[in-house]
Amino acid sequence: MKIALVGEYSGVHTNLKIGLEQIGHEATTISGGDGFKRFRPDRLNRIPLGQLARAHQLFVGQPRLLSDLASNYDVIQFISPTALVLPRFVPRASYAQWLLSFLDSFRGVLSMAVAGCDSYVQPVMAASRFCPCAGCLKDSRRSICAYDFDTAPERGVTDALTGRVHCFIPFASAAYADAYASRSGGSNGPFNFPVELSNPALPNRRSGPLRVLHGIIRPGFKGTDVILPVLRALVDRHPGRYELVIAERLPYAEYARLLSTVNVVVDQLYGGGLGMNALGAMARGRVLLTSFDRSFVRGSVDYRDTPAYDISHGEEAILSALEAIQGLSADELARAGSASREYVEARCAPAEVARQLCAVWSRFQKTSIK
Repeated sequence: MKIALVGEYSGVHTNLKIGLEQIGHEATTISGGDGFKRFRPDRLNRIPLGQLARAHQLFVGQPRLLSDLASNYDVIQFISPTALVLPRFVPRASYAQWLLSFLDSFRGVLSMAVAGCDSYVQPVMAASRFCPCAGCLKDSRRSICAYDFDTAPERGVTDALTGRVHCFIPFASAAYADAYASRSGGSNGPFNFPVELSNPALPNRRSGPLRVLHGIIRPGFKGTDVILPVLRALVDRHPGRYELVIAERLPYAEYARLLSTVNVVVDQLYGGGLGMNALGAMARGRVLLTSFDRSFVRGSVDYRDTPAYDISHGEEAILSALEAIQGLSADELARAGSASREYVEARCAPAEVARQLCAVWSRFQKTSIK
């Protein structure tokens, strides 16, 4: 079958395309490349500079794109309710409703991934013990959350798409799985994120200080304001034992190369599951510190045997984990890196994730999918 993957979050659709092609399907990625991460879609969809070019893309380019997808694909999956480019100078919800009307002739499966926050994920996330909302507001420099149901400036955009989709594909966490569970087509998964595995992991070795990486993208959302002071204090307190590596808003290809030069990745404090950054680090054989629910078992996701350190309890958990890793012998560190890679190979291979999603899409296909 032919599948269009619209939008991008940290390589989810890029990696899913690999898996779909490995099992014999045709897949096309369509996005703006996910900003500074610079993923390379098959078809670029972003707003160009210049008023005339911007208006053309919004009112000619994107309608033409959706008409083409409706005529030529069996499945269209959006990465989020805002996967398409939206304007700032006209009401976004009205524009989204108008734009999606170009899918009226579509007779295949319309699917939406649940892999980030939106107006239905936000209240679930806000009620969880992994709530990142205060830090997220700080990052956005807003006093009101764009996805808060009480104000909901983006809810109309979300409803424009979610009112049309046949099925939802939640990934990795309870918040994503629960957000649409009561909706028609919402009781799927959750699924592990697909992770590209074509490059072998380099052995996790050290010839000096333990190299510890923290990537800064959304510092409030990820808990950088807690993580970074702990790491800096540890380096100052134990000179020569730890080396702190900071990566800030790097293109993904550059960040991936950097991952192979460190021993440990400190991911985030507020994640309820293993996201793309966490899994990418593990795929490269790095020891991972992140926040997740080790007891979570649902759908394809099972975190009980995850060889990562849970740092959801904050500063003490970070310190305890790094001190434990510092005490590993060279062989133990290498085995810890190998365990990270093996976990991802066993659960997140793109072909296996693609098979699971195809099984969902086939249930919603009105005619049999060849």
